[in-house]
Amino acid sequence: MPARFFSDLAGTLRTAFRIGVNRLENVAGILTSRTNAGVDAPIAASQAQIKGASFATTLAAATSGQVAHITLRLPAADGATNQALVTDGAGNLAFATVATGANTVKAEDQLIPFGSTSPVTIIALPAGATIMSVRVETETAFDGTPSLSVGLAGNTAKYMAASDTDLAVLGIYEVAPMIEEAGAVSPIVTYAAGGSTVGSARVTVQWVIPG
Repeated sequence: MPARFFSDLAGTLRTAFRIGVNRLENVAGILTSRTNAGVDAPIAASQAQIKGASFATTLAAATSGQVAHITLRLPAADGATNQALVTDGAGNLAFATVATGANTVKAEDQLIPFGSTSPVTIIALPAGATIMSVRVETETAFDGTPSLSVGLAGNTAKYMAASDTDLAVLGIYEVAPMIEEAGAVSPIVTYAAGGSTVGSARVTVQWVIPG
């Protein structure tokens, strides 16, 4: 019998082709490889591409360093927002919340344009937070005589005084208060335009919950 070739299943009257001991089947638009016993059979390839309208996602083996076969099993559910995909060391993947540790330094920033309305709340911090550093970066120099301080309601310069910055000059100004707050606090930026018509500064507060 002469050899026969086919390019795909589209446009044919057949829904399956036999390749060796396996059958390649097309059922309801899903291409499946099955054994003679009707059991799903694995398909081996150096790469697998999932194509969209404009781009393709390629799955491929490691280019070097792999010394054995690797089988990864995806979890049964989607997981939750901000969870990471982790492994148990045996190829079983699962979604899990990755602990960051209580003593991880965190930062929050706030852009203060020349026309900002004061005060501006940067972030609400839990009890026990230590304010490690406050940085003001003048991204666009201000005209006029503006002033800016960082602190709390009732003590607006607790973390950074207005004299610690010069908004008329491009630059970075930083102080390290290292103040631990017993209760929950909300650091604020107190700003006065002083007739400024241009200018912007970015205020960054670094804080930590000591562990």
